[in-house]
Amino acid sequence: MRYAKYAEELAILGYDVTPLNGKIPILKAWQTRPDTAKDYVKHGDSNIGLLCGGSHNIVAVDIDVKDSATSETIRNIAIDQLGFAPERIGNAPKTLFVFKCSEPFYKTKTAIYSIKGQDACIEILAEGQQFVASGKHPDTKKNYSWPDDSLLDVPPLSLTTISPSDIAAFIAVCNNTLAERGELKSKSLSNGSKPLENTNFDFAENSKLADISRIKEAISYIENDSLHYDDWCYLGHSLKGAVGEKGLDLFHTWSQSSSKYDATETDRLWNSIGEVKTIGAGSIFHMAQQNGYLMDSRDTVAVQAEAKEKIEKEYSEEVTGKLIATPFGDVSAVKMPRRSFLYGTHLIEKYVSATIAAGGGSKTTVLLTDAIALASNRNLIGNDPKYQCNAWHYNLEDPIDELQRRVMAICMKFDVDLSEVRDTLFLDSARTRKLVVAEKVGNIIVATPDVDAIIREIQNNDIKYFSVDPFVKSHHADENDNKQVDTVLDQFARIANETGCAIELAHHVRKAATGQNSTAGDINQARGASAISGAVRSARTITIMTEKEAETVGLPADMKNWYIRIDDAKGNMSPPASKAVWLQRESITLDNGDEFDAGDNVGVVSLWTPPDVFDDISPERARELLNDIERGIKDGVRYSKNKGKRWGGLVLINGVLNMDENKAKIIIKTWMKSGVLFEDDYRNEDTRHDEKGLFVDYEKLPTIN
Repeated sequence: MRYAKYAEELAILGYDVTPLNGKIPILKAWQTRPDTAKDYVKHGDSNIGLLCGGSHNIVAVDIDVKDSATSETIRNIAIDQLGFAPERIGNAPKTLFVFKCSEPFYKTKTAIYSIKGQDACIEILAEGQQFVASGKHPDTKKNYSWPDDSLLDVPPLSLTTISPSDIAAFIAVCNNTLAERGELKSKSLSNGSKPLENTNFDFAENSKLADISRIKEAISYIENDSLHYDDWCYLGHSLKGAVGEKGLDLFHTWSQSSSKYDATETDRLWNSIGEVKTIGAGSIFHMAQQNGYLMDSRDTVAVQAEAKEKIEKEYSEEVTGKLIATPFGDVSAVKMPRRSFLYGTHLIEKYVSATIAAGGGSKTTVLLTDAIALASNRNLIGNDPKYQCNAWHYNLEDPIDELQRRVMAICMKFDVDLSEVRDTLFLDSARTRKLVVAEKVGNIIVATPDVDAIIREIQNNDIKYFSVDPFVKSHHADENDNKQVDTVLDQFARIANETGCAIELAHHVRKAATGQNSTAGDINQARGASAISGAVRSARTITIMTEKEAETVGLPADMKNWYIRIDDAKGNMSPPASKAVWLQRESITLDNGDEFDAGDNVGVVSLWTPPDVFDDISPERARELLNDIERGIKDGVRYSKNKGKRWGGLVLINGVLNMDENKAKIIIKTWMKSGVLFEDDYRNEDTRHDEKGLFVDYEKLPTIN
């Protein structure tokens, strides 16, 4: 009596339940949440289905991947990007996580890939879908399990809240991961946004049949054999929404193109669909378009009209003012105001800047340190604030408590009293309230109300620095489309111009560039469209020390990850820095421990000067050491550049206090690169052979004053 026992408990907590035969809903029109689902005794032995969407906007991350290694990778990505969620396992290594969305959401999924001969896909189950919460798996004949907390332990209100932008970013990462490990089999039919409604089309009762020929043509473009079951159901709902009961024959005809066709199941699904109000012909044409169908102009009129309305509003003269050509006039250069650098030469009032780094490169820590420096008027990591000002950091990945830990650690590191930033530092997280400045409507990018809201908050709180971390999660545009990204950046430029605020956008590097120090100072390594490099007025890169750089400064290779460098990548309004700024990463223990455990360890950064291997060698001593190398060992035997008994570095090791082998190696390489030392042939009278040895070019020695 599984359904009788557990379904009621789930319903009491606030979940919507429905009885299942295996994975298939029993009730007709189950998506409408009929009261018959509460007949717990009648459906006593049924599996328990839990409906997505509803008042709590329940969504489920379904990792439909049979390859164990890939499934585990995706699982870890979900935990890392989306946070904690109850996990359900049916047919391992497949798994499913349950969240709630910050707003109504419609399904989205990755493309389908073949990995080791098995289909692999990640889907976000949402409004109009369900998943098995309890019961026996129809294939394994074993019970579904919840390894940790089940939904009986986590009411809907306690589920982790994620946003559509979180989902979009997660799906993008999953697509890349699956593409790396498998071959593309078929594209997803749904795009994660709200489906086009049949109200986009003039399908009055007396005209539906007149347009069924167009629908028939469009549906022929949709390949059916490799579709997931949910996509098949989705099209059935769309077809019924478009032409009502007249679409059954067409649904059968189209379904027969699949080897999985079952006439009885097709009838069962069709009859289970009640009145469809949300999707219809628009969804069919949209699916078909993704498969090569050329839509009629009427098919896109609603989307274009909506976008046009928003654009006309945004660009109306009431908003932008009347467009008038302005003569240059008599403007004296003496009266021209100086450029207003807010923080070093990177942040500029009224302009947008960017910080570009790979994941794990400490960009969030750097941005928070900058914000605290401005809020407290302190030079913390090498830049002098122009003045103390209010600073606002909006993080689109981490929860607010993690951001608070980082702020506390930074303040502890630099002895900044919290009272100094209590009223000047503003801190927000998308986990609490999402931030999206631009939405995609059709193929057009339009500003959201968040743009005006940001402007209002900056003006009301006299904020002079606003950082967004990361940029990719602040919009729903295609990050590889220059035109779309440029439109998004226009929104940030508008915010900067209207408020006088300096804006900082944190951005990722291209995947292929991750960890390579070819990225240092190269703005072209920014991920996605090149528009970001053209739109920002200042940019910097953050890169982790390489093994070669560690060797150059005399550090062991295993210490390289503790050091990062910041390089100018673009400075339209200032000369580039002469060299990189180096920061050292370290861990601060917070005062939040107890008698059993120490406090949290949180990473911070501080200025670091790479050691100079010549610090312990004066010019005079350097000349003496070179003289020793020139004299050679004995009887005309010269020193060698190669390690061994004749290695020239031995002169340094024996002649300089605290000189180790690595430092000696670096100095010999430096002298040879400058030409002070060079290698040439000579006659070794000891061995009576021609050999190569080290010589000194005294003309290239620097003059000693």
